[in-house]
Amino acid sequence: MTLWVLLAMLLGVAFGLACHALVTEPSSLKAWTDGLGLFATIFLRAIRMIIAPLVFSTLFTGVGRIREAATIGRIAVQAMMWPRSWWRWPPPWR
Repeated sequence: MTLWVLLAMLLGVAFGLACHALVTEPSSLKAWTDGLGLFATIFLRAIRMIIAPLVFSTLFTGVGRIREAATIGRIAVQAMMWPRSWWRWPPPWR
């Protein structure tokens, strides 16, 4: 798996360098970036579509395996308080 990730990174760098070397006109560069922007949008939407059900199913399965109600309540309180640990009220810019 690590080898595939490294190869994909190297392929991305090579593609970027090739595009930079081959496309010199601003008008053609705009067309290239618009076309690549479509792929980026599709990729990000696919990631969002996968992440939400994955997180929900992981939480649902994890809570389903807990047998004691007190443990569920303790975990719920910790989960609700965790974001509070990095929030500041009032905000520092006030």
